[in-house]
Order: sequence, then C-alpha cells, then structure tokens
Amino acid sequence: MSSEDFRCAVSLRLGLLPDRGICQVCKRDSLDSNGVAATTCNRSVSRFTKHNEIAKIIADQGQLAGFPAQRERLLLFSNRQRPADVQLSNFNGPRPLAIDVSVTNPLASSYVSRASIAPLSAAKARDETKRTKYSRLCFENGLDFMPFTIETYGALSKIAYSFARVLINRTCALQGDQDPVTIESQFRFLLQRISVTLQSFNASMIRSSSDRSALGVAVAEHSTDDDLPEPPLLPQED
Repeated sequence: MSSEDFRCAVSLRLGLLPDRGICQVCKRDSLDSNGVAATTCNRSVSRFTKHNEIAKIIADQGQLAGFPAQRERLLLFSNRQRPADVQLSNFNGPRPLAIDVSVTNPLASSYVSRASIAPLSAAKARDETKRTKYSRLCFENGLDFMPFTIETYGALSKIAYSFARVLINRTCALQGDQDPVTIESQFRFLLQRISVTLQSFNASMIRSSSDRSALGVAVAEHSTDDDLPEPPLLPQED
C-alpha cells in the first residue's frame, strides 16, 4: 500500500474525507466525509477490480486447501444470471460450490439505520439477499451456493469468516501441520490479505472520485488537530 493510499484509508476510517463537491467519476453523487459515495460509485473501475482481487484471494486459498478453483466461470443460466465469482470443486461432495463475493457499505442509506444498532447487519442483509436470489437457482443447476460478504470498513460476515476458517484448517491439514499457532497465524494472514486489498482499492476509489486539492486540504485541516474524533470500532466477530 502506498503512502497516499494509506493516508486515504486512515481518512476513511476517521471520517475525515472531503465532504464538498461531487464525485469526479460519475459527476453525479455528492461526496461525504465517510466516503460512502466514493466507495459505492457504480462507475468506478476500482470497484470492480477490488471485487475481482478479493475473489482471486479466495480462489487461491481454495486451491491451496485442495479444492480445484475456477474464477469467473461462465455460469449463465436461462435467465442470464451469473451467481459465481469463484467455483470450488469437491468442497462438499460432488456438487461444486458457487461463491458470490460482495462488498457492502454499512453507512449506505439502505443499511445505516440497522447498522447503527447491530454490528454486521449490513453484511447479514446482503447475505440474505444473495441467498434469496441465487440459492434455489444454483441448486436446480447442480451447484451449492454461498455468499461471501465483506463490509467496506473490513468486517466479514459470519458466513465469510467461518468459510475462511474452514479453508485455512483444510490447508494446514493438507500441509500436515496441525499446530494451533500455525493455523491461527495462517488464518490471520488470510484476513490481512483481504483487508489490505480492500483498503487499498477503497483508497483508489476515494482518490479517483475526489479533487486532489480538496483531498489534500481535508487531510491537512486535521493533521495538527488535538481533538481528532475516535475511530469507529470494528464489529466483533463471534
């Protein structure tokens, strides 16, 4: 992560982004200090790259765990829907597992009221939406389905968190290393890979959507302030 990306990621975490002007990518949405408009812009190339890079991490780890992985396989059904970003073979018997990767912002208007009360509610809602949309369709086409949802600020849904743990346990088992310290170390490393990728592309989206001079002013205005707001706490995983 570059120094500039790191500054953007910290500014996003602290809610110190410029809150004036409009997104320089879509030329429509108003920017906000929490980065909601910047990190959800449908026209941002980095939004799709972020999604694809996270999917690649999952596919790579699935391969290490002994599950033949395919990415962006053409799974177009009769209704032209493609529910899988990653497909793992032999994950749970003969039926392949279709994994849909999704990043959702808990401060988006559709989630913020629930997210302010219940941690991970945005990720849970996205999981439920994806399951409703794709589970039956995948089953009828010989696939199992699983959503893999991450919130913009780094929290994984309970489903995604548990799945990541399963992949690491299987990887260590194949390597013949059942040492709990090793398992935990590899699990944390996987979470760090996902987190750094997420925050790097969040920063890229912020830089592309913001006027550079405004972004620099917003950071400078708070760089010597003794009363910086406390960063919001990450939701605790069970």
